[in-house]
Amino acid sequence: MTMIYNNKQQIVGETRGNTYYKVVNRSLHFMRKFDGWGCDVSILESLKSKDIKFVVIKVENEESIYTTTVDFWLESGIRREYGSFGAQSFLPQSKFLVENYTAPVKDIKRIEELNKMPYKIYLQTFEWDETRKLAYKRANNKCENCGDTKDLNVHHLTYENLGNERPEDLKVLCSRCHREIHKIGELGNE
Repeated sequence: MTMIYNNKQQIVGETRGNTYYKVVNRSLHFMRKFDGWGCDVSILESLKSKDIKFVVIKVENEESIYTTTVDFWLESGIRREYGSFGAQSFLPQSKFLVENYTAPVKDIKRIEELNKMPYKIYLQTFEWDETRKLAYKRANNKCENCGDTKDLNVHHLTYENLGNERPEDLKVLCSRCHREIHKIGELGNE
């Protein structure tokens, strides 16, 4: 993972594998009134020179992700000068592929990397955090065994797809039910 900085040395995103990830707040984003996203042209050119192919934008508090390619943004973006911001490439939201945010977007190399990580390290990744949040949402923030809403955990039913879990691979449990499941598993009765 590499952090990407703008010309004011502020973090504007990160790269993982061949993908650039950027989390934005729509209400604070300076292009919001144009219903699109702006990116510093020099950042896009730098990403292209580093062989970064995809851009993934996650909007805080929204259920969608916006994806495009670096090449498409450079070719199709509308360039404008914004004073201290420098040259910006503006791409209307309609030009992005909008996906329902049902799973974190990952490239194949990153999935392989996550799958080979020690489990405790994997649980500290951005990808697991996003996957866990989606599992809570699908379970309506309730234990799927007893319905409790406090002290929830996400339990792996299988480790086969670690780093690219399917909804059926996970179960949201309160800590009491989670402990019980692990006790049963340790006894060989799971």
